Amino acid sequence: MIDIEKCKKLIDENKSYAFIAKELDINVFTLRRKLNQVGIYSKYKPLCRIEITESQLKECILKNFSIKDICKEYNCSRTNVRYLLNKFKLKTNPRPKGFSKYNYTSAKNRGISRKLHFIKLRGGKCELCGYSKNLAALSFHHLNPSLKSFSLEMRSFTNKKIEDLENEASKCQVLCQNCHMEIEHPHLFLN
Repeated sequence: MIDIEKCKKLIDENKSYAFIAKELDINVFTLRRKLNQVGIYSKYKPLCRIEITESQLKECILKNFSIKDICKEYNCSRTNVRYLLNKFKLKTNPRPKGFSKYNYTSAKNRGISRKLHFIKLRGGKCELCGYSKNLAALSFHHLNPSLKSFSLEMRSFTNKKIEDLENEASKCQVLCQNCHMEIEHPHLFLN
């Protein structure tokens, strides 16, 4: 059974349910249920572990600190900083327009330029009908599907090594979407 006196002592020391459960070598949910049954609740407030004043937060905001910067400054978690910002009804400065945390355009451009490079190496057009108007309409068809390591799609062109792409492209032919679908699904011809 659970030692209620020991639990009370640990709760008075402002220990969390997780800490108490570890000390007593029982499951956290079991501990919480048993303590709730006898009317004992933890006083542990994890969001109050740091002591940052409202003036300190305002000073950080004036320095254009992000939440991440405030965390580094005071050695605390983002949850703690967000809690205090909400408590004091403060907000960090918004990012400048056009700023993105991740620069997706450079990755997208890398994929497009690589696909264009490999299509130009294979003649720059559909090898069956000669279509060459739109890069998005051209795709790579594996001649022998059993040798296929991965699909040559935009994600692959963006993330894979050039050597791997060269190796995979050597197993393929460039086709427009119409020709590709006719080869992949010959049983669906209308006439």
